Amino acid sequence: MRLEIYIIVALSLTLLILLFVMWKERRARRKNEARLIQETFGALISRLENLVKALEQANQRAALQDDKIPIAFKNPPPDLPADNLYWRALSFWIRAEKQWTCEKCRINLEDRRKDLHVHHIFGRGFNSPQHLKVLCIACHAEELGQAFMKASPEYEAFLKWRDGISKQ
Repeated sequence: MRLEIYIIVALSLTLLILLFVMWKERRARRKNEARLIQETFGALISRLENLVKALEQANQRAALQDDKIPIAFKNPPPDLPADNLYWRALSFWIRAEKQWTCEKCRINLEDRRKDLHVHHIFGRGFNSPQHLKVLCIACHAEELGQAFMKASPEYEAFLKWRDGISKQ
């Protein structure tokens, strides 16, 4: 009878050990699965963040290329005519700040100030310095929607002057 009890106890212990081992393996598998899930979600979140950044950059570039305003205003600011005193003061100030030099081709026009223009990046209503660019008449004529300047006598005179300077 004792032998039977020993056998039953041994089998019970073996069964408990097997259950414990299976439980440990399952727990380890779950930890691995949880780790894999965390890594997968981490990678997906990282990819989504990169995609969002890329989309934001693309939207900013598209806004600049399409002359769309990246700032949300209910109404656009009013236009300032060329003979407006504020506009003349702002135009003079920004050209002086840029040292009478075209921001695109880097030509200095301190002696020919009339050929240095202030370009409205987002249209004439946006007169903040961050929405303005200082350009020579040739570079200004190359901007989107400004090709009409190429027909002006001032444009032709500037090109002749510039070409004469570059040949010297």
